[in-house]
Amino acid sequence: MLAFSGLEQRLDRGITVGGGIQFERTHLEEPDRTLNYTLVGTPLFIRRDGTDNLLDPTRGSRQSLTVTPYLGALGSDFSFASSRLQGSVYHALDDGDDYVLAGFAASAAAVPPGVTPYPANAGRHRAARCFPSGNPPSTRVQRKGVVAA
Repeated sequence: MLAFSGLEQRLDRGITVGGGIQFERTHLEEPDRTLNYTLVGTPLFIRRDGTDNLLDPTRGSRQSLTVTPYLGALGSDFSFASSRLQGSVYHALDDGDDYVLAGFAASAAAVPPGVTPYPANAGRHRAARCFPSGNPPSTRVQRKGVVAA
């Protein structure tokens, strides 16, 4: 379950900043244990949109940076911070804008406050996205894959 409420403010043409509060409840069943985690996060973001059309871009680029500190709540005993940097670029290949070449890249990281093990699906895999194995080095949780949201 995920719930979010927040505000955003347009600063300049194409630049938007915002933040809010996010509540997330996770139930994880593993062969040797069952884990319940409740996370409270405060996502903060800045976005830049330099495209020619918000819904159907054919030229320009977009960038965004989101940083979210998470605190364990309601019986959870871990906290961490996650960040995500992403960008996309659009280039029309013809004068009629019928064909558009688009590219997208993203990078994410999670920073623990110490040696805190994360559950396999904590924060919809936010904590594990940046590790090649899918898990932070301090855990031994085995998974088939990571789903990015």
